[in-house]
Amino acid sequence: MYGSLLLTGATAYGRAGDRPGARVLLDEARAAASRTGNRNDYESAFGSDQVLMQTVDVELVTENYVDALSVGTRMRPDAALPLVARARHLSDIAMAHTRLGHDGPAFDTLVAMRNIAPSWMRYQSQPKEIVRELRERSCPPALREMAQQLGVLEA
Repeated sequence: MYGSLLLTGATAYGRAGDRPGARVLLDEARAAASRTGNRNDYESAFGSDQVLMQTVDVELVTENYVDALSVGTRMRPDAALPLVARARHLSDIAMAHTRLGHDGPAFDTLVAMRNIAPSWMRYQSQPKEIVRELRERSCPPALREMAQQLGVLEA
């Protein structure tokens, strides 16, 4: 629980734009994760994978998109993340790519997210925002289809 609280605090600092404050808590969470390993006690996931995911989130919300992608590349394909956390992580990666103008990788990441959590994706605002931003630059048929599926574009 201690590690989860540290991540909650880091996320709050990040959303307040205080990257240095967030990093202090992320460093402490990283140290705690090195002692506990990846765990899921009482439906509360915590460990190095969760710390990595939240680090990407902090980098994203503080508009450090290059750092978000750099950190995100360290996520293992078999990371010990619950499905929703894995989908959220992919959403953050897609958003960082979008903000950097990497439309192809952003769309590919959205497809990967849709493949693992289509129901979750349909009700989340961030994937819809990503699709809207991508559509402002171009709208190939596959993106148009995804926009329709998410309710971003009428049929």
